[in-house]
Amino acid sequence: MDALNQLPNYLIRGEQWAAFWNVYESYMNYNWTASVPLSQLKFNWSQHQQDSFQAVKALYHSQATQEELAWFNEFDLERVLRAARSYYMVLYGYYGKGFVSGFKDSRYVCGRSFESGRCAEFFHGFMDFLRKLCLDVKVIFNSRTSASRDDNAKLYDMDPSKQEDDWARDLAETHRLYDAYAAAHGGHVLRVLYEDMFHPQKNATVARQLLEFLREDPNTPITFNRMPPAKVGP
Repeated sequence: MDALNQLPNYLIRGEQWAAFWNVYESYMNYNWTASVPLSQLKFNWSQHQQDSFQAVKALYHSQATQEELAWFNEFDLERVLRAARSYYMVLYGYYGKGFVSGFKDSRYVCGRSFESGRCAEFFHGFMDFLRKLCLDVKVIFNSRTSASRDDNAKLYDMDPSKQEDDWARDLAETHRLYDAYAAAHGGHVLRVLYEDMFHPQKNATVARQLLEFLREDPNTPITFNRMPPAKVGP
């Protein structure tokens, strides 16, 4: 995050407890309520989402005395997407045009945001959702090389309730998903290994790759060790 924020027109925000995953869950919930409940299938409310307030109210009243309308809403997914884009712009795009915004979070992994057993499904769904939010979405997958607990103690300590074998299995699957997705979507995804960022023979190459990926001047000076490490303990 700090390496990007060294660029003059970048402002990348830090950890937010995977807040944008909650926005994606909301998107999935609206998709379900618009397509699964029987009353939605019967009346297809979303076809009226461009109608006037009076028309939608009249439609509701015409059916409310005939059957229960517990899932009533006229939203379609494009309208929900517009709401998500507005959410992003109000928070991350608050300062207007001319700069690059974004966020980082270490909780977009299997077993956390992406449910164990359905990780690939949720991962790919979330990636597709992110690409719909902005015109030029760039994603950086940053992790350690190993998926062991010893090499990822800080990440493990975020959820020590899980069995270590299950935790390591989830993280290994996360790394496989990162690798495969980055290989298939190189134009908007960059895979970065944490160790390479701090390796004296590799960090300059990583910095250049990062700047080229972002279509910035590859000679711009950025470093990965400007920010002091997180404090451990009280």
